[in-house]
Order: sequence, then structure tokens, then C-alpha cells
Amino acid sequence: MAKGPVGNMDLSKPEIILQDDISMWHAAPISKVIVYCAQTITAIRLAYANGTTGLTIGSDESGLEREFVLEEGEFITQVTGRASATHVDALQFITNTGRKSGWLGGFGGIQFTMENNNKRLRSVLGYGSGQSLGQLSCIFEN
Repeated sequence: MAKGPVGNMDLSKPEIILQDDISMWHAAPISKVIVYCAQTITAIRLAYANGTTGLTIGSDESGLEREFVLEEGEFITQVTGRASATHVDALQFITNTGRKSGWLGGFGGIQFTMENNNKRLRSVLGYGSGQSLGQLSCIFEN
């Protein structure tokens, strides 16, 4: 079940939405989230437990590279953050054990939360807009 999108909702200019191939996220659970950020989120990428790494979702891999590594049996159940009308400002990930990533990105925008009844994050989709992650949606499944 997809949750979101957050960020740029201007549908007058269609963007190319990127998402990891469904075979990747059904083959192995997420092992870490890689976020590129400065004052906003520039991009996000998922790594899977089988050693594969997904697409870079966003504008580019600029800014600081931050990793949130999951432990054995741990999975992300909630994505929270802040988004403005044009981009995603900040992200934080919360796991089934209650562990939280640090606050990644800036402090602008309006707060949002994406979750689905304690189901696990399987994939993200979105696109880049200028120097930022323009839009983000999350897919949660068992």
C-alpha cells in the first residue's frame, strides 16, 4: 500500500517517477537507507539484505551522505519528516523496535507521517526537482 506523496504536488509538469524494480524489494528486506541531504533532502536510496542497491530517487547524490542501518529482524514501519510545496525538507525513519534515525535534512516545510498499520517499508518512489527530492511516496507491505 502506497502512502504519500509529499512534496511537490504541481501536476502541470509531469516528472519521471523512479522506483526500485518490484523484484528487488520482494527478494530481500531493506538493510539500510541512504539519504543525501543539506538544507533539504537531495536524494534517497535503499540497500537490500541480498547486497543489491536500488535507484537513487531524487535530484543527485549531493550534500552529506547519511546511512540508517537496520539490525537483524528490524524493519522500518514509519517515515516522518517535513515537506514544502516544492520539495522534501527532512526525513526520519522509525523501526518496529522503536529505534529512530537522526533527523536528516533541514527544518522547513510542514510535518508529515507515512505508515500503514505497522507494516514494513518495502520501497520508495519519487523524483528530483532542482537540487532537491521533489516528491516522495512510500510503499508498505507485510
